[in-house]
Amino acid sequence: MRFLPSLLLIFFASALWPYSALLQSNSTNASITLPDVELDSPYDNAATTSRNVDFSFHYYKRGTVAEESLCALYIDTVLAAQVKAKTGQATTISITGLERKEHKWQVFCHLSQSNLYTLNIIEPPPPKVTLSYPPNPFTTTNGSIRFSYHYSTGNDELNKTACSLVLSGIVEASSNISGDADSSFYLADIPPGTYSWMVQCDRPSFPMQKPPVQSEFRVLQVKALPIPKAPKKNQTNTSAPPPPPPKKFEISTPDEGNIGSFFELIVVDEDSKPVSGAEVIVIMPGKIGNLSLPKTDLLGRTSFTPNVSGTYHFTLKSGTLLSEYSAYISPEKKSQAAPFPSPKNSSPPSPPPNSSPPTRFPEEPAPRNATPPSPFPLPKECMLPSFLGLIALGFAFAK
Repeated sequence: MRFLPSLLLIFFASALWPYSALLQSNSTNASITLPDVELDSPYDNAATTSRNVDFSFHYYKRGTVAEESLCALYIDTVLAAQVKAKTGQATTISITGLERKEHKWQVFCHLSQSNLYTLNIIEPPPPKVTLSYPPNPFTTTNGSIRFSYHYSTGNDELNKTACSLVLSGIVEASSNISGDADSSFYLADIPPGTYSWMVQCDRPSFPMQKPPVQSEFRVLQVKALPIPKAPKKNQTNTSAPPPPPPKKFEISTPDEGNIGSFFELIVVDEDSKPVSGAEVIVIMPGKIGNLSLPKTDLLGRTSFTPNVSGTYHFTLKSGTLLSEYSAYISPEKKSQAAPFPSPKNSSPPSPPPNSSPPTRFPEEPAPRNATPPSPFPLPKECMLPSFLGLIALGFAFAK
């Protein structure tokens, strides 16, 4: 037992020998023997909208420290990950699902530690559709055009979304794009006319349905190429006066209606004159599709019977409208009752309106010397006996 203090002294001395040697080398050598840890990215006070971040750093050996070291990433004083790093080489640690707030991060390697950096993960902006080409307004004689746009997913964070090109209220093309990306639609042989166009992109329906994201509206005018006329010989080439500008049209329609009811539309021009032969396109609610109505009659009228509730939009197959026209159809159904049969003792039906009275022919006039009819006509069998009786009565008075 008398040797126990000596043994304890030797044990503690051997345990402290590496640190004493390190202190001695630091005191005798001016070079730094501890390794260096330098943070690369994200830089200090960086801001990002992504919750998935790559943390990069460099480990540099100093003195007799090993070529490779086990390094630890701490975020908000909590160990996030460990990785082996080689001296002089960039090392990256990927962390996913970080909270949207301010974070403090630092890397420890061997007996050294890096500086303390700040990282801000902020809320991203809402999704947005930005139109690129053609500009607004745009006039051309070429009816084949490429419509370009950029879609930013924002806080939706979708892998894919469906976008559509809407030309004067009609969906002309659709396609899927991935994440934040540039895309375009190509339409060929657009007829001459003035159009409004925009791009809209769907949003996720989970956990709740969201309306689509729409861009601004832009105006496109496609002009027809003029047909040159050859000048006649020995005559002065006089150009014809320019044609009048195309008229614009209006669609007169009720503001609302009901399912199953008769719904009439009237197409007039800018001078309030009815337009016959116009083709009205009905854009059904809920992306059900489009309905082409019969051509308007001489009074500019056409009609249909709605069978789905929601907001209906109306446009023309060809021509320019002065405004946008729509109507709301209520889900309440109003049925039209069929006529009931007339009872047996009912009065005769009245003649239809504007009907002419039945034709009456004039009666033939009676002859001048005609004997008026007797008020008490006798049968033919009684006429002969009565005549004989009168003759006998005459002979009696003669006697």
